[in-house]
Amino acid sequence: MKGLKQLVLSGAIGSTASIVDLYVADRLDPIIGTQTANQVALIIDNIIDFIGQQLLFLGGIGLRRNLTIKFIISKVITTLAAEIFFDYAEPILKKKYPI
Repeated sequence: MKGLKQLVLSGAIGSTASIVDLYVADRLDPIIGTQTANQVALIIDNIIDFIGQQLLFLGGIGLRRNLTIKFIISKVITTLAAEIFFDYAEPILKKKYPI
C-alpha cells in the first residue's frame, strides 16, 4: 500500500508544480514576455517538484549528488520530449485531425 500512496502523492506533487508553473507564466507574460515567463515558471516548477519529491521519498531536503544528477537528467529528457512533440508532432496532427 505504501507504493500506491507514494505514487498518488508523487503525481499530486508533480501536478501541483505544473499548476504553479502555468499560473506564474500567466502572471509574468505581460511583464517580461512569453518566452522568459515560461522559462522562469519552468524553473520554479522544477524546484517545487524536486523539493516535493525529496520530501516524499527521502523524508527531507538535501542535495545528494547522484540523486540530483538523475533528477536533472530526467527533467531534461522529459522536457525535451514534450518540446519536440509540441514543436513537430502537434502541427502534423492538427493538419491530419483538425478540430
